[in-house]
Amino acid sequence: MTASTVLGGTHVANADEQASLAIYKLIHVPHSIPLGDANAITIDSASNRLIAIGIGRISAYDLKTEQLLHSAFYLAAPNNPEARKGFGLGYDVAFDARHNHIFVSVGGSGDKGSGRVQVYDGTTLAYVATLQGSDNEPLDNPGHIAVDATNDRILIQHKNDLELFDDSTLTYGHRLPP
Repeated sequence: MTASTVLGGTHVANADEQASLAIYKLIHVPHSIPLGDANAITIDSASNRLIAIGIGRISAYDLKTEQLLHSAFYLAAPNNPEARKGFGLGYDVAFDARHNHIFVSVGGSGDKGSGRVQVYDGTTLAYVATLQGSDNEPLDNPGHIAVDATNDRILIQHKNDLELFDDSTLTYGHRLPP
């Protein structure tokens, strides 16, 4: 068996998984990049950046120079009109190079009952939008996010379903049937 360390845990591959595993590209994250409280990362390969989310924070690092490029703090707080732009505990992050958007799924213990997917500008890290589910209902504790650049859509794990969003308009598309 082979063990791989993942942020927040370890995955142990069985024999079948080992046979199908191949390293596409190994990315070295220098020790000088302080991931600290980061609980999810993604790579912007076109700009050679690592994007990390932590508790209420988005940070972008240059992988070549190992320097922090941008950091933005978006902590959600009660009685704060700007709170919907922020998050407490980001769960997953994805980067869309075509539209230069960073997607952060928010939910779980830090934001219980206020699940959503936040969209931020990939260059400035400024808040852009909040994705809503069907009938503009909030996504209840969304999970993983994937960018489907070929079909111009965002896929979001939501409970036991997969929700699809139009990547150009940031609007809800439909739910994939089980």
